[in-house]
Amino acid sequence: MNISSIFALTPTPGPIGYSEAEAALTALGKRLSDGFGPRGVRVNTVSPGVVRNPL
Repeated sequence: MNISSIFALTPTPGPIGYSEAEAALTALGKRLSDGFGPRGVRVNTVSPGVVRNPL
């Protein structure tokens, strides 16, 4: 299982590279799923959105 973020789909004006890395991780998960799914291997990528926290 991969943990990405919502910024893979909606880039943020934050540090350069963060959204791009998350998008790459999401794409990798999709390709692994397509490639190994027929062999019974399950690959998931979870992309949580904004959560309330003390920060």
